[in-house]
Amino acid sequence: MTPTRTFTGYAEVITQFLTDYQLPEPRAVFIYTEGNAISFLFDGDSETAELISESLYWETNELDITVATVKYDGVHITAQVYES
Repeated sequence: MTPTRTFTGYAEVITQFLTDYQLPEPRAVFIYTEGNAISFLFDGDSETAELISESLYWETNELDITVATVKYDGVHITAQVYES
């Protein structure tokens, strides 16, 4: 069974995750309540790309999309670095 959270609960997870992993402000955050998941989109074209935490395991796929996934406080989190 997927745990249910309020919007405030997800906002707390988002804030704590960004703080704990010392991540810059994301360009966008998507909350998927049905799947108990959060997706972050970070700007990779600016100087904030240099601030991305090294404590996450980042992978670049064959489409040159850099992604890190982690389960944090019971929530599935995906962080993606966007480069145009």
